[in-house]
Amino acid sequence: MCDFRRNYGSVGATLGSSLCAVNFNRWTPLMVARSWHRNWLEEILNSTKDQPPKIPYPFLCLPVMSIIKIALVCGRRENDCLTPCRDPFPVCLERTCTVASGLEASGASFIWVVRKSTGDYDKEEWLPKGFEDRTKEKGMVIRGWAPQVLILEHQATGGFMTHCGWNLLLEGVAAGLPMVTWPTGAEQFYNEKLVTQVLRTGVSVGATKHVRNLGDEIISREKVEKAVREVLAWGEEEERRIRIKKLAEMAKAAVAEGGSSFNDLNNFIHEFSS
Repeated sequence: MCDFRRNYGSVGATLGSSLCAVNFNRWTPLMVARSWHRNWLEEILNSTKDQPPKIPYPFLCLPVMSIIKIALVCGRRENDCLTPCRDPFPVCLERTCTVASGLEASGASFIWVVRKSTGDYDKEEWLPKGFEDRTKEKGMVIRGWAPQVLILEHQATGGFMTHCGWNLLLEGVAAGLPMVTWPTGAEQFYNEKLVTQVLRTGVSVGATKHVRNLGDEIISREKVEKAVREVLAWGEEEERRIRIKKLAEMAKAAVAEGGSSFNDLNNFIHEFSS
């Protein structure tokens, strides 16, 4: 799509490492809106909550217009990250509290969608005490499925925070979204460099280590707060928003009839059908 393959290849070549993909099936999104309209959200929820998707999306990732989203494991007990676990990337309670604290300190209005807890993880100890009461006028925590595509397309929303999975980045670019980047492993650190250094459409929270080694690296509340504020700000940061909007136009042209992605897909189908 557009020049992504060329740009992405240059990042990979510079870093001298092969790229791979990982399925993060326990992560769910956090979303922040530029302004808050609880009425339209409740209207959306009431009109679509009885029509969940046929396939459970790991990230609830759908085409988006402007939302802040961050991958976040929820429903964990504090000591779970200190004991052997079958999950590929156990995340400490401290990290989720940092996200919540940074978000609250930023003053941004938000929608936080979390997966419903099951089994032993039903106490939601990942949520800081009193968080929902303190932010009830600015935000909403939705437990379970949410009509993400409708929320993301609303004009009130402003950007998203991402773990830098490739599919999510494509959705963000195609939608014209400035991003806060928080990679956790696999190829995500290379993807982050594409966003922050090549395309210059994102702001990093400063993560440098794989989530398996997260205990050696603490992302402070202040870094999360600063990144959220910067992405949602106007002024000099508006250049970032202008760049991503131009990329969105290129992305839409690529999938339109006669575009590069449209033609590549047709050629692929033709090759296997002829």
